Amino acid sequence: MLRRENEQLREENRLLKFQLEEYRKKFFKKKKRSEDSDRERKPPRKRGAPVGHPGVTRGKPTRIDEQMDVKLQKCPECGSEDLKCSSQNLI
Repeated sequence: MLRRENEQLREENRLLKFQLEEYRKKFFKKKKRSEDSDRERKPPRKRGAPVGHPGVTRGKPTRIDEQMDVKLQKCPECGSEDLKCSSQNLI
């Protein structure tokens, strides 16, 4: 009786290991190497302007066409709709 149970558990264990390996193959695929992978790779180039390049920012507008007051309907952090205007937070 114990030997039969032991054999059933071993068979179940083999099946589970096989399924686990199949899921690993499905979700964690190996990266394909290109033909150039054997050669030395250059370090990746940094994003943005070259070193020493002067920075560029958008200038202030010379004319303002329209000014609007925009009020929040609910708090973006907690989602509360009970908002009160506080003169301390006004710019």
